[in-house]
Amino acid sequence: MANKRIILNICVTYLQNITSIIVGFLSVSLIFKALGETQLGVYAIVGSIIGFSGLFNSIMNTSNSRFFAYAIGLSKKHPEKKDVLCEWFNTSISVHICLAFLICLIFYPIGYLLIKYKLDIPQEYFNTAIIVFNISTILMFFTILQIPFFSLFIAKQLIFIRNIIGIFQTLLHLIEALILYYIVKGNLILWHSILSTSIIMLVYIITISIAFIYFPECKLKSYC
Repeated sequence: MANKRIILNICVTYLQNITSIIVGFLSVSLIFKALGETQLGVYAIVGSIIGFSGLFNSIMNTSNSRFFAYAIGLSKKHPEKKDVLCEWFNTSISVHICLAFLICLIFYPIGYLLIKYKLDIPQEYFNTAIIVFNISTILMFFTILQIPFFSLFIAKQLIFIRNIIGIFQTLLHLIEALILYYIVKGNLILWHSILSTSIIMLVYIITISIAFIYFPECKLKSYC
């Protein structure tokens, strides 16, 4: 059973990578043609906070999954400690809530001042840049909050489920690119930010919902 799950995880991971490469080329090309150099450049600079949250997400996912995997092994070895994973999950949730508030409180004023006084943003895009920065900050907050849920999939060796969701996300981004290129007119930077953030938030909701449904450890500490 374990070997089959490992093979499944590997196959779906490769499938996600291949899908991301192929669909990514199409999506980036369409978005570049739709936004143009200037608008895409503004979005890339202001929305770079998403890249920072992605790096932080990767580091914390690795750390959390190791602790959760140890807790799973501990509960199997010592049945009387069956609630240890639930307790560690709740601790992780508390830590990430604090981290999310702390990082956003520190990063937001610095980023706002950089956009207003240091970055060379065309005047016609300045207000849009501030809105995109606000949206990106909110997204970073929820990106940090979802880390413990994502880590549970890794610790329980159910990576293929998260990868299937990742393929779904990639296809949604292709749809977003098509919408930007063929349908949306006007403030494309703002639309790109709203659509991208909506897709990512939808993926977070799906991931967290699956975790709550299938993982008994995903519950408040008082019910562990």
